[in-house]
Amino acid sequence: MLHVAGNEAGPPGFSYTIGIFDTCGRPEIIEVGLPQKTAHYLLNEAARRLRSGVDLSRGRHADMIGGVECEFRPVETKWVKRLMHGSNWYYRDT
Repeated sequence: MLHVAGNEAGPPGFSYTIGIFDTCGRPEIIEVGLPQKTAHYLLNEAARRLRSGVDLSRGRHADMIGGVECEFRPVETKWVKRLMHGSNWYYRDT
């Protein structure tokens, strides 16, 4: 997992996974706007569920971080290339 800090003048911080595709063939996950510790907890829980076969691509999931609903959506390729540099390096830009 990698966290990119935000600042007051720019976009909020975000965190993303690296290696989920290698371990279970599911897409990497990016999270925007949560505090780093909460984001990493959420991403670890999402990765655990993906690896156990849970499909997170549909609907909202209210039981991942307390009672907060989490919704997963596809990310356009242009944002992956612009934001997920660690993941791009890991997969050699494929």
